[in-house]
Amino acid sequence: RQRQMCIRDREYPLRIIGESSDALRREVEQILTSQFADFNVERIAERPSRTGKYLSLHTVLELKSVQEVNELYAALAASPLIKTVL
Repeated sequence: RQRQMCIRDREYPLRIIGESSDALRREVEQILTSQFADFNVERIAERPSRTGKYLSLHTVLELKSVQEVNELYAALAASPLIKTVL
């Protein structure tokens, strides 16, 4: 028997890591605004790695369903610029 995850208007912290570039930020902004029409890109915080090679983008999303989580992770995983999503 499979368990199903239940999400109801839950705040979902998200950290997206890739090699440091403006293209990474643009890609993440495009994915988030295509998935969530009312998402404000100003809610994305940036944090470079100690060496500056990687960039970590942080935001919090309000997700309403498991399907939204799955679609978001699929879109992020499809990007060659994104190395890790936590």
